[in-house]
Amino acid sequence: MMPTANEIVVCDEPRPPWRESASAQPSATTAAITSPELLAWLTPDRFSLLLAAFSLAMFPEVWLGTRTFFVRDFGIFSYPLAHYFRESFWRGEIPLWNPLNNCGIPFLAQWNTMVCYPFSIFYLTLPLSWSLGVFCLLHQILAGAGMFVLTHRWTNHRLAAGLAGVAFAFNGMTLNCLIWPHIMAALGWMPWVILALDEALESGGRRALLAALVGAFQMLAGGPEVVIFTWLIATGLLVLKLLHESSARQKRLRCFAAVAALVAALSAIQLAPFFDLLFHSQRNTGYATAVSSLPATGWLNFLAPLFHCFKSPLGVYFQPEQFWTTSYYLGIGATALALAAVFISRDSRARPLAIATVFALLLALGDHTPIYGVLKNCFPALSFMNYPVKFVLVAVFCVPLLGAMALKEFFATNPAHKTKPARAIFWIGLLVCSTMIGLVVFAQRSPTTPGEWRVVASNAAARVVFLAACLGLLAALKRNLSARAGNLLGVALLALAWLDAATHAPSQNPTVPRAVYEAGATVAMNLKPPPRAGESRAALSRTAQEQFEKCLVADPLQSYLGPRLALFSDGNLLDGIPKIDGFFPLFVREEHEVLKQVTAKSTGAAEPWRDFVGVSQFIPEGKLFEWTPRSAAMPLITAGQKPVFADEAVTLAAMGSASFAPVREVFLPLAARNSLVGVNASTAKILSQKFSAHRIEAEIEAPAAAMVVVAQTFYHAWHARVDGQPAQLWRANHAYQAVVVPGGRHRVELVYKDRAFAVGAALSAVTLAFIALLWFGKSSRSLKNNSSSTPALFVR
Repeated sequence: MMPTANEIVVCDEPRPPWRESASAQPSATTAAITSPELLAWLTPDRFSLLLAAFSLAMFPEVWLGTRTFFVRDFGIFSYPLAHYFRESFWRGEIPLWNPLNNCGIPFLAQWNTMVCYPFSIFYLTLPLSWSLGVFCLLHQILAGAGMFVLTHRWTNHRLAAGLAGVAFAFNGMTLNCLIWPHIMAALGWMPWVILALDEALESGGRRALLAALVGAFQMLAGGPEVVIFTWLIATGLLVLKLLHESSARQKRLRCFAAVAALVAALSAIQLAPFFDLLFHSQRNTGYATAVSSLPATGWLNFLAPLFHCFKSPLGVYFQPEQFWTTSYYLGIGATALALAAVFISRDSRARPLAIATVFALLLALGDHTPIYGVLKNCFPALSFMNYPVKFVLVAVFCVPLLGAMALKEFFATNPAHKTKPARAIFWIGLLVCSTMIGLVVFAQRSPTTPGEWRVVASNAAARVVFLAACLGLLAALKRNLSARAGNLLGVALLALAWLDAATHAPSQNPTVPRAVYEAGATVAMNLKPPPRAGESRAALSRTAQEQFEKCLVADPLQSYLGPRLALFSDGNLLDGIPKIDGFFPLFVREEHEVLKQVTAKSTGAAEPWRDFVGVSQFIPEGKLFEWTPRSAAMPLITAGQKPVFADEAVTLAAMGSASFAPVREVFLPLAARNSLVGVNASTAKILSQKFSAHRIEAEIEAPAAAMVVVAQTFYHAWHARVDGQPAQLWRANHAYQAVVVPGGRHRVELVYKDRAFAVGAALSAVTLAFIALLWFGKSSRSLKNNSSSTPALFVR
């Protein structure tokens, strides 16, 4: 339940010294043990400009609009989804349903489509082939700026905060995630959510309301794994805080719960349809596998990023056992400092963050350790998440923070410090260098690819040089330098950290001219005639799908244009061509089962099903670009079939059988038998039909009661009406739609009404109004008068 205005209480507990805000000045105690602050001029806005300069230097062609991203999921998944959303936006539609993939599939409910994310307006209103890439880069800057502010709040050290911000914004994982706008947006908000929650637990009032808004921004962005990791880390920090502070524990717990409830309510417009689809999707507690785990040697890639990796024809390096990320290298300086933080940091959060990092990296190994399997057995819901390598995201967040904590200790001058930070960092650096030398020797003696050791040797040597330069700059900064010299060396250290990340591997994000996304590629496809929504569909053979999944060529332009011309993955959305499959995280369970059943069969056995779903253009076995017309494709609305009542197993098997006769029969569930007494085969006719994304209309004429079958995915949000009256919509042929019409001439309507979305939208609107009321109402005036104390928003 949401808190009310009457449930606001004030907590006057003083703020702990280690919780000073980013704008606070060092206390007398802090000043006595810390050297003068380096980079005192480096405010969050100036640091953001510095990150923007680094980004411009790395991707000038994307910022300037001459080229854009395309590699892997960006061109075949992210860009087509954004294009479909943009087209719907300019038609004045909310894209709840996508009729162009998988014989119809929910769109908004996928979550990663970012339909409810407010800042999607950036690429909806600007040229998409420029703005989507820049959208990702802007969130990369947002991520670095957030880490800077969070780290400065925790360390009160601007150089440490700057290094953490650069390491979080520019590392192998973040650069890899530029291919997914939803994950990049979620990462961008990640440190801001932690920061906002931290401040809400202390200051409450508007801070708590602001935390709810920031949390909702991340939630609406998508990236469920990033969101989950964010809140797990936040929960861990809350527990740590409660353990170290004896007062106001209950109030802080209630504050945290209230903020979480407000975030969930604000995000209900997205979460309600998502969980509804998840419940009806192919994912279940046995879904996830250990595919795309870190290899057994994966931890070593934090030091030597190209160790035991292979180079694709496009020039991007991959690990042999996982393809979700091309790198997760965090920078040799930040990694070495993070290792040192375990031994020298006096911050109470350091070791818990280190433990979280180690545990997450163990889980990322998947089945290489028994931990992942045990955890899945203990928490079955974990199986909804695929790819164990995603646990590395926890390390991507924690390591920069740990490095900053070590850097703070390095510049501290407390004589009571039991471990000399400079000495510890030196020995850690020496250990890292020795390890990389060992990796080069190992790569020479046991190479996985010809010449691997030379690549590893040159790459590792560069990392050693970066580490030595980093330690050298730290040693110089430790001396009593002038403010100007300190500023120059501090900026040089940040630039060095960026350069290390930018050069740790060949480009993870090759680019192509923006023209590859322009409309009109159907001419080159040689589709005669091209399938149109509501009329027919296209399909690729199983072997063609498999070849495109593995195919990368050296020429970036050809590497993308080939799959696009074959409508691979979601590329069909760019030209509005419907097809029988697609690439999405969630599929409607029954449709997914049919597609798996049919594609596992030989081409001949699958032909009747292809007729039924209206496949008029097909790339046959052994071909990649040769579209072949099919004259046997049926209309997407047919009528007069004889009902055959069978259970799910029999019906599913029939879909992949050469004896399936969709012109004469339709399979219906056993539960429909008693409701359809007297319905038999007839000579019903389709007089007219009209299709749109969320509505299908048809005029039917039948001599007696007849079945009308629609080759569109059955989903409970679709509702049928016959002559304006509600009618039962039956699941037909295991995964499609059917409705009964009486004899005579009748008008059939199928309308998509997503009640989960409607209820979620109403709840989000009410919650937003409630927050606005608290913010601007009388209660906010009262809180403003008490701003000198530390008010907090709690639920009684």
